[in-house]
Amino acid sequence: MYNTLCRGSYLLLVILVSWGYIRFFLNKGIAIACSFYTKTNLLCPGCGAQRAVSSLFAGNIRLALEYNALIFIYLGVLLYLYVALMEVYLVKNDSFLVKYAMPTWAGYFFILLVLSFCVFRNI
Repeated sequence: MYNTLCRGSYLLLVILVSWGYIRFFLNKGIAIACSFYTKTNLLCPGCGAQRAVSSLFAGNIRLALEYNALIFIYLGVLLYLYVALMEVYLVKNDSFLVKYAMPTWAGYFFILLVLSFCVFRNI
């Protein structure tokens, strides 16, 4: 019971903080500027992710993909990391990583995908 309550409360906290950031900052035009873009004038792999998440919260999937095509992959990886951190460190479920460990090739594939995306979106 405690583990379920712990998981649910932290998930609710993340959702509320994300919603609050989008509601009060992005909708008013206040956003974090990309330092990579301001210094090099090239789009980094994360450029457009804030607008894409804002579009997803508004229900506009097509616009989210236009802002950043990898947003669903980023959110999937972040969700996996969030669940893994919750299970291992907060709930103390050490068997989680044994059952659901991400293979090494998946990490390399993700890095290759992000770097390729960075190169091709700036061509």
